Amino acid sequence: MPSFRRRLEFQGVHVDLNKLGKLRDGLLDGVAVVKERTWESFGEKMDLDSSKELTAALKDHLDLAAVIGAKSLSLRVLEELAIPHRDVRHIVEYKRMRKQLRRIESIAAAAKANRVYPLFNQVRSPSGRLSSSGLSLFDEDGLNIVRPCLGTALRDFFPSRRKAFHFLETETKDRHLKSDRSEQHCGNKFMAKHVTMKGLDHDEFLLSVICGESGPAMSRRFTLERMEVESACHDVKVRYNKLFEWLSRFREDATKRGYVTGPRGHKYLAGLTSSNIEKRKKAADACVRWLVEW
Repeated sequence: MPSFRRRLEFQGVHVDLNKLGKLRDGLLDGVAVVKERTWESFGEKMDLDSSKELTAALKDHLDLAAVIGAKSLSLRVLEELAIPHRDVRHIVEYKRMRKQLRRIESIAAAAKANRVYPLFNQVRSPSGRLSSSGLSLFDEDGLNIVRPCLGTALRDFFPSRRKAFHFLETETKDRHLKSDRSEQHCGNKFMAKHVTMKGLDHDEFLLSVICGESGPAMSRRFTLERMEVESACHDVKVRYNKLFEWLSRFREDATKRGYVTGPRGHKYLAGLTSSNIEKRKKAADACVRWLVEW
């Protein structure tokens, strides 16, 4: 595997600039729509890329002067503000789309004769997930957004929801997991009827729970109140009890052995044997991510 990555670094990865251009155009259209929605909800036009104008609008329109204070309006701060303030959610959506757009434009700008030359790394992620330096090919925001634009040699390194759930369905024999996802064009049948989860990306939410993502992180990611996240997580775990019982045993076995075993062999994580409970939990969660390649 390392020699294969080195060869890709040297020879480059094919990129379909036509597909990348269409992806960029689609995002630009989406950005324009979200911008209009934001202006409509705030009742005024503003430069959403200007921290000064954005801060002024939030302070005036939502009376958030005391909350914002002298804070810099990073995406994380906006995500936290979007949880109790629905009008801010359009801004968060805009910022996320702009981030994806910058990512696409950086890949297009780096392309030479329809090839890009990233430097690969598996050390950054505790789960050993592949990452790249210079070019953000594997960013978690919009995970597979650029996957169809890259050569087939690299596509298998992208996380795959289909592969993750197929593995879990096969290993856990959870009949609800398989039946609820049988018609993917409709989303998850159980979650689509849930008052909190019906409007979410069902697979992303479920994988967040499976991989042990924290309540605050999920609250920011899905712009939900903590109580809503906790309630939804509880309902998911009850619905897919066989899945989560299997995952609990898997984590327990990993912490006892100090390593994890899966289709790709063995994976050792130092945190599994730590006396610190939080470090052990993070290591066990990383084991799950490694197992499902997410």
